Amino acid sequence: MLSKYRLEAQTIVDALYSEHQIPFKLEAHKVTNEGGKEYRIHFYDSRLTSVVVDTGNAVPFKDQVVASILLQLKGYGIPASTAFATGVSRILRAA
Repeated sequence: MLSKYRLEAQTIVDALYSEHQIPFKLEAHKVTNEGGKEYRIHFYDSRLTSVVVDTGNAVPFKDQVVASILLQLKGYGIPASTAFATGVSRILRAA
């Protein structure tokens, strides 16, 4: 199950990079269970070390990963796509 989440997370970050929504490539090295249905995706990158997603809510895994990555990058002052605000807002409203 964890390897499935790791592969899905890698597909998501690859798409974000290829669509120029994040300014650098990330590699999802592993996924760990944080308890219950929360999972931490570890990137081992000093610019973004990990994100946590909750698979127990109605928001799809992909949307949570995208929102988590883009919000963290914005919080660190790392420029992401200007299109992210609309997408993140939509994701957060659905949560």
